[in-house]
Amino acid sequence: MSNQPLPITRASFRLATVAVLVAAMLSGCASTPSYPDPQPGEGQVLVNLKGVPRQGVKGPKRDTVRDDYSTSVESIEQGKNFERVRYDRLPDVVVLLETANGSPVHPPAPGVQATGSVLTLGKKGFDHVQCCVNHGATMALTVRNERQTAVDLFFDGEAGTFATLHLEAGKEGSIKLGRGIHDVTCDQEESAACRVFVTLEGELWCGTSEQQAFFGSLQPGDYEVSVYAPRLPVVRNHVQVSGGQRAQVTAELTVNALPKAGR
Repeated sequence: MSNQPLPITRASFRLATVAVLVAAMLSGCASTPSYPDPQPGEGQVLVNLKGVPRQGVKGPKRDTVRDDYSTSVESIEQGKNFERVRYDRLPDVVVLLETANGSPVHPPAPGVQATGSVLTLGKKGFDHVQCCVNHGATMALTVRNERQTAVDLFFDGEAGTFATLHLEAGKEGSIKLGRGIHDVTCDQEESAACRVFVTLEGELWCGTSEQQAFFGSLQPGDYEVSVYAPRLPVVRNHVQVSGGQRAQVTAELTVNALPKAGR
């Protein structure tokens, strides 16, 4: 048997090149995001979003189901909805970072992202279930009406504020909202709903449950982390930030118990 190396053909070279590129792409997709090291005197907070239910929701037991209701008083329809939820791919998850004493949060390092200050109403409702707006004297939420009919929108703030916005078909308008959380509804379409978070710059992050929320360049102290996932309970955690260190929090986004009917 000859020990001479096999000749390298053009086809084999191309196959080898493709294999190397595919391996590089796969390794890049599997790698976790990298964040800058905390500087002395400044701390960081990394929120790990865990969008996988611990137990899962299977719905009422079959022997308790009678036609369209359950003898164990469990909601059959909601159980079916929970079974269809992809907890690992929840969109528009909002992470809010606040100081325990109410003072403004030091602007974090680059990496914090938000959905922006534009909300669009189309045939299937709003393009975001939750959206984020930076609070400021010149910042306002722009709403676009892509429907063929006029709509009236209502902004109900958690602090007791209330505002309305009328939009003609195909038009857009803007509205200034105070700091806080505002529930947006549409008079002409009950299924169209959105929650708008208005906070100071650097206090919020918005993404999917597949990602991590990173806050950097924070002053040492006590902080409160609140994670809002669409239609899920709010997850709250107290975090102590120390200079030169990164504090990590795990937020489980799931429903592990089937709600009773009427709740």
